[in-house]
Amino acid sequence: MWGHSLRMNSYIIFSGGCRVADYCSTESFHAHCPSGSVVLMTSARYGRMRLGRCVRVDFGFIGCSTDVIGILDRQCSGRTECRLRIPDAEMDETRPCLNDLTRYLSATYLCVSGAPRNFTELFRWPRNASVCPSICMHVP
Repeated sequence: MWGHSLRMNSYIIFSGGCRVADYCSTESFHAHCPSGSVVLMTSARYGRMRLGRCVRVDFGFIGCSTDVIGILDRQCSGRTECRLRIPDAEMDETRPCLNDLTRYLSATYLCVSGAPRNFTELFRWPRNASVCPSICMHVP
C-alpha cells in the first residue's frame, strides 16, 4: 500500500509508507517524513518483547513490555520529525521489566499529509485496530 490513501473516520490519510523497526539500547528512534507530511505514531512498545537483534539472551524474561504509544504521540505525532535516544527516561519510568535487563523500543509510524499540528486530536482512530501492522512487514 505504499503511496495509497486510506479513509478512516472520514479523514483521508496519505500513507507514504509505514515505518516499522526495533531500536536497541544506545540507538536512537528517528521518525521523519517528507515535506508536506507529518508523523502519526501507530504503535510503540518498550521492553523485552522477543529475542532478536536487541535482546540476544533470554534470562527468563522475554515478553515483559508496556505500551508507550502515549509517550511517542506526545513526542512525535504531528511533527515532521522527532528523535528519541534509547533508553529513554520517561519510557523507563513505565517499568516494563526488571531494571537490570536491557530494554528496547519497537515502534511503527505513518507519514500523513498535512502541516505540523496536533494530529492526535484530528485523527481519532482506535489504536488497538492499528492499520500499520496489516500493511507493513516488521524490520528485524
